[in-house]
Amino acid sequence: MNNGADAADSYFTAFPQSMPVFTGMAVLGVILAALMFRFSTRRPPELREIK
Repeated sequence: MNNGADAADSYFTAFPQSMPVFTGMAVLGVILAALMFRFSTRRPPELREIK
């Protein structure tokens, strides 16, 4: 009778292999958020202060 130990074992052996995928997705999310913030706060040249 299977009590779920095989499923848990396969999850923990597959977890280290999937770690680079989660890390890459997190890095891409941070980069995308930074780009969205950067371009949403840009002002056109005619509104910039002349120094």
